[in-house]
Amino acid sequence: MEFVRSIRSKIAVVGTANQDVRERERREEYFDFRQTVQHGFSSKSTCLCYSVKLNAFALATKNGFIKVFGKPNVEFVAKCSSESPIVKLLFVNDENRLLSLSEDQQFRLWEIKNYIADEKEASLISTNEFDASGRLKTITCWTQKLANDGTPCALLGTESGNVYSLNLHNLELTDYLIYQDVVLQNIPDDYKLNPGAVEALDIYPKLNDKLLIGYNRGLIIVWDAKNNQVQQTLAENFRVQSLCWWIDSESAEDEEIDSARTSADSVKFLSAHNDGSYVLHETRRNGLSNQMPSRMEYKPFGPFPLKPIEKILHASTNGDQFVIFSGGMPRSSFSDKFVLTVEQNPIDSQETKRVCFDFSSKIVDFLLIDQQIASESGQNEDILALLVLCEEELVCIDLSSDDWPIYRNPYFHSIHSSPVTAACYACFSVNQKQEASPSKIADSGSQPQHSDIINKNVAVVRIYNNILKLAEIGKDSVENRRFSKKVWPIRGGGVIGENKIGECEDFLITGYGKVGMALIFASDYSDMQFIFWIRIRSLQFSLFDAVKCRDQSKNPKRVIGLEN
Repeated sequence: MEFVRSIRSKIAVVGTANQDVRERERREEYFDFRQTVQHGFSSKSTCLCYSVKLNAFALATKNGFIKVFGKPNVEFVAKCSSESPIVKLLFVNDENRLLSLSEDQQFRLWEIKNYIADEKEASLISTNEFDASGRLKTITCWTQKLANDGTPCALLGTESGNVYSLNLHNLELTDYLIYQDVVLQNIPDDYKLNPGAVEALDIYPKLNDKLLIGYNRGLIIVWDAKNNQVQQTLAENFRVQSLCWWIDSESAEDEEIDSARTSADSVKFLSAHNDGSYVLHETRRNGLSNQMPSRMEYKPFGPFPLKPIEKILHASTNGDQFVIFSGGMPRSSFSDKFVLTVEQNPIDSQETKRVCFDFSSKIVDFLLIDQQIASESGQNEDILALLVLCEEELVCIDLSSDDWPIYRNPYFHSIHSSPVTAACYACFSVNQKQEASPSKIADSGSQPQHSDIINKNVAVVRIYNNILKLAEIGKDSVENRRFSKKVWPIRGGGVIGENKIGECEDFLITGYGKVGMALIFASDYSDMQFIFWIRIRSLQFSLFDAVKCRDQSKNPKRVIGLEN
C-alpha cells in the first residue's frame, strides 16, 4: 500500500506541474508582457566610464544591461545578447562609441545613434563583437591609446603578464604587443623574477608616448611606447593595485604649446598598494633604466594595519593638487566601512585638506570630471566633480566648491526606497489651465451649466500651482543646503519637447506609512525626477487617540502619530 501511495503522490505532482505549464501557455496566448521603461537605481552595477566629448557617463550591470546618461531625461539602454555580467566599459575617444567587456571575454562595440536629439530616433546599438576567450588570458585591466596612424586602440593587460592591443574600429588584435619576456630582458638582474599578472595600465594623456605597467608582485615599468623599450624600472615591496599619472595644470599647458621636450624634464606618477600606502614617483621623461627615480611614500592613516587602496586618481586645477583614493583605512575600526578619501595639496604642503566620504554601500567605481562645460548662459564653466558609483546609489561631489558639497542627483529616484502604502497619480491637462483662466471664469457667470466644471478646474490648477510653490520653497530648506548650488555637471545630449519642473503636467504622489512621509515625483519622463517631500506623521490622527482625548481633563493632550 505504501508503494501505491507513493506512486499516486508522484502522479499528482506531475499532473499539477503539467497543469501549471498549460495555464502558463494559455496566459501567453491572451497576454503579451513587454518591458517598456525602467526607473530607479540600476541594481547590481559593475563598472562606470565617462566621455569628455559627449559629456555623458555609462554604467553596466551584472545582468548584461548598458545604460548611457547625459543631461536629465537623456538615457540610452541596451542589453547584451548573453547573460554574462559586464565587467568593464570604455568610451572611444572623440567618437560616439562604447566598448564593453563581459565576464566570458566577449568584446562588444556599441554606437550611440543620434545623440543630439532631432526628429530621428535615438538608440544604442551593438555594431561589432569579438570573442577573446580562446585567444587571450583573463583580461585584468585596460587603457586607451592612439596608434601611429591615429586609430584608437585599447591596450589589454592579462593574467599572463602580456599586454595586447585591440583595434577599436574593427575589434581585431593588432601587431602591437608587449610580451612579459621582452620586458624582463631589458631590466636589471635584481628584478628578473616572475612579476605576475598585469594589475594596472595608464597611458600618458594627450601625448601617448609613455605607458605605466604595474604587475602583481610590485614591479612597475615605465614603457616607451614610441621606441618599444623599457625606460624605467621600479620595484615595490607590496602588490600594485592602481597607477595614475601626476599631471600639473601648468605642465599640461606647456605640453600643448611645445611637445618637444628635453632630457631634463621629468614626469610624476602615483602607485597605490595593498598595504594601504601610495607612492609618488618622479622619473626622467627620456631617462635610462639605470637612473634611480625619486620616491615619496605616504600612509595617510598609518602606521596601523590598513586596507588596500583599490584605486587612485589625481587632478590639478588652479594650482591645487587633488588625490582621490578608495580604501586605505585602518582595518580595526573601518573593516566594515566603505570610504572614499579626497586630499587637497597632500604633498609638501602645510594646508592639506582631507575628507573621508563614508558611503552606505560598497563602492563599485569612481571617476573624475575635469573639464570646461558650457553653462546655460553660454559661458564656459570649470568643472571638477567626483562621480562615485556604489551598489545602491550614485553620488556626485562638487570639488570646485569650498566645502565639497554633493550635487542634487536628477537620476535614479526610486519610489520603492521604503514600502509604499499609498499612491496617487495627478494629471493636469492644458485644457484645465485654459478653463481656469480669468476670462473663462468671467464668462461662466452667464453660463451656469459650465460653472461647476470651471470651479473644479480652478481647484485643480490651484493644487498644481501649490505643488510648484512648495517645490521652490523646498529648494531653500535646511535639508537642501548640503547640496551644491551649481548645475548638474552631466549636460550632454538633447531632448525633444523638453519640459522643466515648472512646466511638467503629471505628478506621482507616494505615501510611506512606515516612515510617515509622502514624496512627489514629476512623472512626465522615465527618470521620475524627485520634486519634494512632506512629513505627514504630524498630520496622522487615529481613532484611539480621539477616545483618549475625551477621557482626559479640561486640558487634554493629543498624542499624534500611529506609533506613539
